[in-house]
Amino acid sequence: MTKKSKKNKKRQRRRSLKIFFICLLTALLAAVLVRLFWIETVHVASDAMSPRYISGDIVAVNKLVDVTEIKRGDVVYASVGGFRLIRQVAGIEGDLIDVRDGVRYLVNAETGEEIRLGDGLNLNYGTIPHGAYFLLSLQLDEDAPDSRGLGLIKRSDIIAVPGSVLWPPARMFKH
Repeated sequence: MTKKSKKNKKRQRRRSLKIFFICLLTALLAAVLVRLFWIETVHVASDAMSPRYISGDIVAVNKLVDVTEIKRGDVVYASVGGFRLIRQVAGIEGDLIDVRDGVRYLVNAETGEEIRLGDGLNLNYGTIPHGAYFLLSLQLDEDAPDSRGLGLIKRSDIIAVPGSVLWPPARMFKH
């Protein structure tokens, strides 16, 4: 091999390494930006939302969803009082938290349907105001935190909408 061809090979190798590292840095930057602004992964720590999400699931949550369009029955990801929760919206603006015989009920303003809540400590009675939600676990007997103990959840506390289970693979796309 001539001196000139050795020099060309070295230059090609350096250029290839440079391109490799630029691609690697670009991929890392893209991953960080996606994680910060679009999708977050959440580890589910309880069976409060069973069967949709169970303890041990890793769930993707979409942070770009417009949380002003949340309605009764939607499942949301919220940060409240030091807790990060995946819970279902059970009460919306206009619904009533009623107390009868020492027991609290959530009353749907449209249908009159009631959900027996028990006697939550931080749960005041009255109409749910604009910009507030009542979030519940799907398993009401579970001791997981929800609005029964945390009170009403403000719209600003809702971060995202959870999507598919990413792990374990056997539970992917089951809901």
